[in-house]
Amino acid sequence: MKMSTILIILWEHDIYTLNPLPHPPRNPALEDALKRTLRTFNSQTGRGNRTPKGSPKQPGSHECGYIVMRYMRDIILDEDMYSFSTKWLLKTRTYYKIEELEEVRHKTLKHIEKLM
Repeated sequence: MKMSTILIILWEHDIYTLNPLPHPPRNPALEDALKRTLRTFNSQTGRGNRTPKGSPKQPGSHECGYIVMRYMRDIILDEDMYSFSTKWLLKTRTYYKIEELEEVRHKTLKHIEKLM
């Protein structure tokens, strides 16, 4: 059975889930449990269903995985991680430039080539 990696970040009363795989293996029981938990958390905190603050917009219909990987990379490479709540969560929702997404795409392809 293949497993997918889901990154769950709990930060100052916000929950973020990141799954960079385009078609991860389905685990209905886990998905239902996460959805119920998030729905309960959102209703109790008055958060509702909204896009997390600071998350970048997707310019097209197929760049999702590259945007998540670039966003995660930028956060991880930030030397001042203690500024997460002020720096990353308060960013305006801007687009990544095509060049920035191409950089991620090329690095991903190079990594895949090494494995082949």
